[in-house]
Amino acid sequence: ITVVAACSSPPTRAEVEANYSAALTKLIPDGRVFSNDLAARGPVSVRGGWLLGEILLIEYEGGDLLALDRITLAPKWSFTGLEGPMEFPPALTSVSVLAISKGMIYEIDSKYGNQLSVNALDFVPSAGPGGTDSTAYVPALASVNGNRTVSTINLADGTPGWGRATRGSITVAPIVGGLGGTAGRISLYIA
Repeated sequence: ITVVAACSSPPTRAEVEANYSAALTKLIPDGRVFSNDLAARGPVSVRGGWLLGEILLIEYEGGDLLALDRITLAPKWSFTGLEGPMEFPPALTSVSVLAISKGMIYEIDSKYGNQLSVNALDFVPSAGPGGTDSTAYVPALASVNGNRTVSTINLADGTPGWGRATRGSITVAPIVGGLGGTAGRISLYIA
């Protein structure tokens, strides 16, 4: 009987990253491959990730947010002010990220991660928000009383604005955009 045994030391972090990069390069031969170890400081549990303009927004299980530069994957900012996990995917305006957590809508500066505003919602949202620099458009669950199924909220002070009742609940985030380049006019698309 011949017994052959071998042992090796566990791979170093640099070796692991090199192996991942090599594997990704095989999958994406002509693309650039970057890596960012989200667990560099300890174990993490990632709940979701979204590409929002120039940032890749990562949500950890407890609701903490990390923004990475979408090109280099370098950390840009982190935000730990949510009361809990986000209830829906976030939205991006030209100046901020909008997130809904525990009946509150948070406006977070997309450049530095500072909290710009937080406002309580007096209805139950049914999908993620859409928004402009000053206004959030938030879908709500429909009721037999014909309540608003999309409502506007002034992000600066939380004042409710206009709303619209539809035949049923809106289940996807609204799309907010300019109307053919017309200054000052926006279009709101809901389904």
